[in-house]
Amino acid sequence: MKKIVAILLFLPLSIYAQIQITESDISAIFAVGNSAQLFLDTTTTTIDIGTPGGGNNWDFSGLNPVSGLQITLTMEDPAQTPYAGDFPGAEYAQHINATDGNATAENYNYLKLDANLLTLGSASTVDTLPLFVSKDTNNPPETFAVLPLTFNTNWTNNFVRTTVVELNGIPIITINTTVNADVNVDAYGTMTLPGGITVEALRIRTDQTELSDQGDYTRMISYQFIARNGAQIGFDVDTTQSNSGVVNVEGDILWLNGLITDVNDNRQVPTDYILKQNYPNPFNPSTTIEYSIPEESFVELKVYDILGNEVATLVNKEQPQGTYRITFNAENLPSGMYFAKLKANNYNKVIKMTLLK
Repeated sequence: MKKIVAILLFLPLSIYAQIQITESDISAIFAVGNSAQLFLDTTTTTIDIGTPGGGNNWDFSGLNPVSGLQITLTMEDPAQTPYAGDFPGAEYAQHINATDGNATAENYNYLKLDANLLTLGSASTVDTLPLFVSKDTNNPPETFAVLPLTFNTNWTNNFVRTTVVELNGIPIITINTTVNADVNVDAYGTMTLPGGITVEALRIRTDQTELSDQGDYTRMISYQFIARNGAQIGFDVDTTQSNSGVVNVEGDILWLNGLITDVNDNRQVPTDYILKQNYPNPFNPSTTIEYSIPEESFVELKVYDILGNEVATLVNKEQPQGTYRITFNAENLPSGMYFAKLKANNYNKVIKMTLLK
């Protein structure tokens, strides 16, 4: 399964002449308790990656999530994770839980902020092989992002990744892989995500080679499109492809529409009451509902079935001006049509949502 890496932030282009991602941005996005739902597209084979420079309008609205695959990402305190002792100095931990049918895979990514954002390594397990653990350690740590990160920032990575497979805590396989990479933030613009949300984003291009002590050699080129709200698209491309226009995708496309937190973004102040269409839609079993209120209001957000029966109260309280994202989990509900209704002051709106199991 494709590894999921750090979520980055940046300031809106319309306000700042230069896009910058700072240490304080990273600290905010990695706050313990932040979470997101991730999606995987295994069928899309080509994507328009735009051109280097500014003025891009990337359209990813047509991506198709794999049905039945559930992936969640949660920011956790590294000290409270099961592999903290293998990654001393880690300041952040991302816990990724993926369920597909009867199998569940777990992955922990360990990072630290030391002028730049560094990846120390990761550990992963699969419940169908409960006695096995695979651990990757980067020496020196991989530079995930040079900070402050801006358009035209570039850097290189040269490190050895040591992969150890343990059985009942005893190493049975060790592989050392030399990794060399050139990374360049080479474009910016807006991207439209599945569900219709449009955000400003940076494009990061990575050209990476890997040579293991087993003699295995690979070269890969990958692109990441990253927005300030945590939205992210990532995929590999055929190494013969141009760095502009329509390219062939190699493997899967991974994305998330943004982090789910209780904190509104005060730098993007809404001017109207808005209830957006949930994403993804159709969904199984969780979906995100986003709404905005331009002033302090008593907000009521409820979900009803097709017969008008209330099945969930998601919000029922006074809230300050801002934009909010709420997760609706329909794990215990049958497939069918549902309605989310937002009431705030004199504003009323209903959206249709389709649950497919």
